[in-house]
Amino acid sequence: MNAMRFFRELPFSRPFWMTILLGSLGAEAVALCFQYLLHEDPCAICVQIRALVMLIGLTGLLGLMLPRQSKRWQLLPHALLLLSLLKVAALSSKAVLIEQGRIFATCGMDAGFPKWLALDSWLPAVFAPTGLCGKAIAMIPGWQAGPTMSESLYMGSVTLFLVVALMLIESFVLHLRGLFSNSSNQ
Repeated sequence: MNAMRFFRELPFSRPFWMTILLGSLGAEAVALCFQYLLHEDPCAICVQIRALVMLIGLTGLLGLMLPRQSKRWQLLPHALLLLSLLKVAALSSKAVLIEQGRIFATCGMDAGFPKWLALDSWLPAVFAPTGLCGKAIAMIPGWQAGPTMSESLYMGSVTLFLVVALMLIESFVLHLRGLFSNSSNQ
């Protein structure tokens, strides 16, 4: 398999979607460990991010289930993944600004989920906000010099968004290049 074909097919491959699924499960596990083992109560922004991370995991599952031969159907989970990552970046950026005192905001105890998707009522152990916004939680417990959880979420979501977007753009360009080279050879 040549390098161009590898990069063209990577965003549509089972390992790609498995990585997305396992990464989201890992992120959810870390969040729950911080909540229940380290007693760091999540705020409303945190539980909204948890819901988006869950959506990213479901997107990975959807990507695994869709046939790889149909690239059109694969666009749906890619679009969901990119939109979810953008929303995570926006929410975590807001959390960072609140932590740093650059904006004054409180998020209260309302999770902000719509009535038709009341995750905080259906699964309160995971999605009910029990803390207030603005508390900077060290990503590595006991080490205050490193990034906070919000900063890590922001940097990670922006980086992952850029990597996935660039992979999809590259795949699209390579696919078009292949179409044009095939049509010129005929």
